[in-house]
Amino acid sequence: MKIETGGQQINMKASTAIQDGASSWTATNQLDTPQGTATDTATLEKGSLVLLKRSVKQGPVVIDLDFAGNKASGTMSMNGQDRPIAVDLGGPLFADAAGAGQVIVCLPLAEGYSTTFRNFDVQAQKVKLFQLAVAGKEQVTVPAGTFVRCGSRFPPRMEARTRRLFG
Repeated sequence: MKIETGGQQINMKASTAIQDGASSWTATNQLDTPQGTATDTATLEKGSLVLLKRSVKQGPVVIDLDFAGNKASGTMSMNGQDRPIAVDLGGPLFADAAGAGQVIVCLPLAEGYSTTFRNFDVQAQKVKLFQLAVAGKEQVTVPAGTFVRCGSRFPPRMEARTRRLFG
């Protein structure tokens, strides 16, 4: 993929891999840029897809987190300086970190469906609640046939994380 900024084009490669474990899924997002590789790895509980662990590596930044008992614990390290993380989440995390888009499309995205879920802002060390609602459906016709897809949306207050997804 290419991103254009300031009249320059930057080549990047993005990939997501999902691995099947005994009791969990591991999702890994990798972004290769001219400045280096960024990797975000999430361990998700099978069945619920709740986030159990997260690891982020990008240049001098390393983040390792465990999520259990509605708490986040771990460390964020930048240039060798460790900063402990210990936060009460108030509930499990969902559709957060690597594989978030794949987790969301596993929901029953029928017209009228809505749900609220938690994410964790690592830098601010705060929980954010997000609301997802299926806004409608549309028919799409391609050479393989006609299909119905539902459009999901996040409300406007989530502007930085707004995505249009189809299930």
